[in-house]
Amino acid sequence: MGFRDALAEVPYPLAQESAHYLGVAARRMCEAVDALRAYDASGQPRDAEARRRLVDVAAQRAWFYVLQRESMDFPGTDDALDHHGVPAEVRDRMGRLRWTPRPEPADEY
Repeated sequence: MGFRDALAEVPYPLAQESAHYLGVAARRMCEAVDALRAYDASGQPRDAEARRRLVDVAAQRAWFYVLQRESMDFPGTDDALDHHGVPAEVRDRMGRLRWTPRPEPADEY
């Protein structure tokens, strides 16, 4: 079932809300990709950790954008990412979580 078929079965306000959040996800993804590009173009000395965080944020936002598109059954996700200029480095990190273990609280018996 394509998006148009699904849209016919979904109340208009719900479809409108889904479209709104797709736009929000696209804007946030573009902001994160732009921040990464600005960092790379700044000529500042490289801080590997700061750059990794920028890539991680862009990848997470791109992943949310892809999930929203797929929930709406839109085709051509790769084309959409190309259109928004999402770099391969960001695409490669999409869907991956960076886990940092937290120290366990001290036992207080």
